[in-house]
Amino acid sequence: MIVRAGIIAGRDVDNTIFRFFSSPALPVPDPDRHQQFVHTDDVARFTAEAVSHTHTGAVNITGTGTLTMREIAHIIDRPLIRVPERALRTAISAAWKLGVSELAPGEIGGLLYMPIVDTTRLHDEWGFTCAWSSRAALEDMARAAHGVVSLGKRTVTLPWRVSPGSTEHVGPLRAILLRRTYADEVDRVVRDIEQLVLEGRTEEGPTAAARRQLILDMAEHSTLLARIGDQARLPAHLVARATQASAAAKEGISP
Repeated sequence: MIVRAGIIAGRDVDNTIFRFFSSPALPVPDPDRHQQFVHTDDVARFTAEAVSHTHTGAVNITGTGTLTMREIAHIIDRPLIRVPERALRTAISAAWKLGVSELAPGEIGGLLYMPIVDTTRLHDEWGFTCAWSSRAALEDMARAAHGVVSLGKRTVTLPWRVSPGSTEHVGPLRAILLRRTYADEVDRVVRDIEQLVLEGRTEEGPTAAARRQLILDMAEHSTLLARIGDQARLPAHLVARATQASAAAKEGISP
């Protein structure tokens, strides 16, 4: 069996694709070129099901819908720069030869010009439906790309970013930076949780399970945000809001 996947995305992705989309800007020859994405959860779920099936041949797996490079840049929150394809290939080839890029010259074509695939066989023969649309999968990857900048082989997490797994230690410099960005960070997480809980009320099956896990992860993130805010002695009402958002998230998915 041959499985052909769209661009794999999600908040737990850490590969060449993620670093390309989390670069300071997205250089593309055709801003209106469409792409398809599939979430890591759906790839894992399909793989688990596939090992017990006897199907043969090729099958395509990707989330519903497509996104243009313009839409991708907007979701990832990166400026889009239109670059002639020859110039882009020349730049990537030079960076590769200098050892500062992990994206090989031959890979850029596959990334920018992946074919749009048909998933009829996935649905009709396998009875499998992706829980995440292309947009939802990319939006989830955007959560991981927030406050992250990739430069060649190196990925830098900006000091003000509170990411899942962040250390709770807050030094003097980080405390100063957090004072400027903490309110926006809390607002972003609270809005995300509220939207996820609202949308999750009408979902069922694999989509509901994926949404539930995401909400739990966001609740944990909000708790971490509150603890760091408390340690940095940031405004008490913002710390309380982050704490309340975590509680609301858990309550929103309780049976």
